[in-house]
Amino acid sequence: MMPNQFAHRFNSGQRQRGVLLIEALCAILIFSFGVLGMVALQTVAVGQSGDAKLRSAAAELADAYIGQMWIGNRSATVPPTLPTAFSSPAGALYTAWLGSAATAGSVLASLPGAAANPPSVVFTAQPIGCVGTNCTSSQVSITMNWKAPHDNVPHKYTVIAQISEY
Repeated sequence: MMPNQFAHRFNSGQRQRGVLLIEALCAILIFSFGVLGMVALQTVAVGQSGDAKLRSAAAELADAYIGQMWIGNRSATVPPTLPTAFSSPAGALYTAWLGSAATAGSVLASLPGAAANPPSVVFTAQPIGCVGTNCTSSQVSITMNWKAPHDNVPHKYTVIAQISEY
């Protein structure tokens, strides 16, 4: 009976051979999926960071332009010159703000694809809710447009402000 017991143990050991290798391969496979998930997460995070950078640049450019409107010459002329100077594509202030791809800090240098679809500046003479003769302000709406190079999807940022004309 003694030799039969050793034979039984030897046969069960033969069946266990290779199990450690299979367990190691499964562990490597699970680890690889985890690494691939982390790489995908990093890729999405970098893309979102780039989009946030362009959104903040659009907001900064629009707010700076509104600031120029607030400190600009708003003399009491009829009709007011504020909308013409700031919203007309031929206006000197609009052209300077739009700039070129080589002008640092300009719209065309900061936002990719803005040359194909430049920002729009729209003045509304009487803001919503304004009643009476004391309405001497305009509502300005600035819409910034761009296309990020990595996704080629059009993006838009709109800001609305109240500007006193006199």
